[in-house]
Amino acid sequence: GVFAMTEIAVDSARNSLAGFPFRITCLIAYALLLRLELRNLCGVFAGKAAGLNEAAIAAHLAGLR
Repeated sequence: GVFAMTEIAVDSARNSLAGFPFRITCLIAYALLLRLELRNLCGVFAGKAAGLNEAAIAAHLAGLR
């Protein structure tokens, strides 16, 4: 579902950032990865506030390998 699409988008963004020369896709990839990291940070803070342990929080984060 949505989680799989997020993982596919993250892989695509990382591949775009690894390329050279600089292209507009690098900016789009950077924006996508920044948004993902901010979403993960919000998830970590919400999980900590809810009293979840590290494993439970990590299970809900996207883009980690």
